[in-house]
Amino acid sequence: WISVLVLVFLVSSAVQYCSCERFNIIPTADSPCPGEFTGEPCLTLQQYVANPSLSSNITLELHSGNHCLDSQLSAADINSFTMRANATVTVNCSQHLQSAYYDWFRFNRVQQLHVSGITFNGCRIALHYVTNATFVKNTFVNKTGCCPDGAALYMQYTTSVMIKQCVISNN
Repeated sequence: WISVLVLVFLVSSAVQYCSCERFNIIPTADSPCPGEFTGEPCLTLQQYVANPSLSSNITLELHSGNHCLDSQLSAADINSFTMRANATVTVNCSQHLQSAYYDWFRFNRVQQLHVSGITFNGCRIALHYVTNATFVKNTFVNKTGCCPDGAALYMQYTTSVMIKQCVISNN
């Protein structure tokens, strides 16, 4: 019996370690859900924030349109987090709710972070203890604030960051 219990424990640990989830992120709750036929969940960005995944590998596929973020999206102690646009996508972070130093996106102890094809309007992305981060074809606009801590992209104790074909303006 002990060997059976050990085997069950090892398999459940491996499943937890290898688990991955993909979410279709739609601009509004009444937007069409491209995943309804494949069984993949569709959520708004704010709905995802309210009930984030506990998986160790997370992919958010943002669908075309203007997405609103009114509170922090965070991921911590995971293997990978991917956020990518499948078309023209803008994420608008609510400026009247938070200070210039508020981390709209906060990644802490993430091994692999990949963000691509998204325009971030008024958002601040903070990386803490991220091993590898890649930003490709993103635009960071309208994040005003004094000094380095008020920047659109903030990195602390991060090992490797690649920023490729990105535009940063009015920051």
